[in-house]
Amino acid sequence: MPPKPGPRVRWLTEAEAARLLDACKAHHVKLFTTIALHTGSRSGAILGLTWDRMDLENRLIDFREPGRIQTRKRRVPVPINDTLHAVLLEAHMLATTEHVIEWAGGPVARILHAFRDAAARAGLKGVTPHVLCHTAITWMLQRGVPVWEVAGFTGRRLEMVQEVYGHHHPDHLRAAARALG
Repeated sequence: MPPKPGPRVRWLTEAEAARLLDACKAHHVKLFTTIALHTGSRSGAILGLTWDRMDLENRLIDFREPGRIQTRKRRVPVPINDTLHAVLLEAHMLATTEHVIEWAGGPVARILHAFRDAAARAGLKGVTPHVLCHTAITWMLQRGVPVWEVAGFTGRRLEMVQEVYGHHHPDHLRAAARALG
């Protein structure tokens, strides 16, 4: 058997993310993209989100689905920042169903096709919905958020965040370098 390939580490710059959001023609695609960029949550967790697990007053999203068994791809409650809060307030006023990501009066089961169209319009190659998770984690680490806090916020294992994304942190291995002179 050939060796298992390493993890994909494609992430978006802020300029690329802005281009992607501008290229989202459909409201549900833009809302999905915004939630993903501001929570680091996986597609399934976002698409399965209902308004009853969204506490806009206390600014908290609970991605855990009642009755769903917790797997290695954990879903966790996530605080809502100011940018996402404004977007969610508007989306909630426009909502016609219990699902946060809705289209044509029903929940969205898959967003890949519409998302790829938006990425193509933005001129972005190799960008899938999962790249938004990579982007959120990378941005947090680049801005100095401790690795353990990023892991808790996104529901990822600490070891995985450290191994795959740790080099993005501005202090990555700096103490070791200082110790040598």
